[in-house]
Amino acid sequence: HHHVAPHGGTLVMLGDHAGHLEFVLDADAGTITMYALDGEAESAVRLNSIGVAVQITVPDKLAFNVQLRPVENVLTGETSTSTSQYVAQSDELKGVFSFKGVLSELAFRGSEMENVSFSYPEGSG
Repeated sequence: HHHVAPHGGTLVMLGDHAGHLEFVLDADAGTITMYALDGEAESAVRLNSIGVAVQITVPDKLAFNVQLRPVENVLTGETSTSTSQYVAQSDELKGVFSFKGVLSELAFRGSEMENVSFSYPEGSG
């Protein structure tokens, strides 16, 4: 069944509905934000990663890496070691509207996931 991205981004399914990642790209600012969500893509899932590396391949350009950093949120009590939101800024993302991404590794709800790949804005799941 279809899930709706709560932040208007692109959903990427993890495992067999273990959860979702939502990616939101701001092509003007060159920022990419990742939200960790549950299997229904409705509730935030806190990760304890200090950063998430993403390899990005833009059509007709060389691949490059961005390091998503944890975002603290006083309202939700999320901290740099327990948050559902990660963000990175790269000038190489400015003016980009589609790309392929690969997370080399991600710890999600006790599972170690490797080489999670996705297309933006198509997503998966």
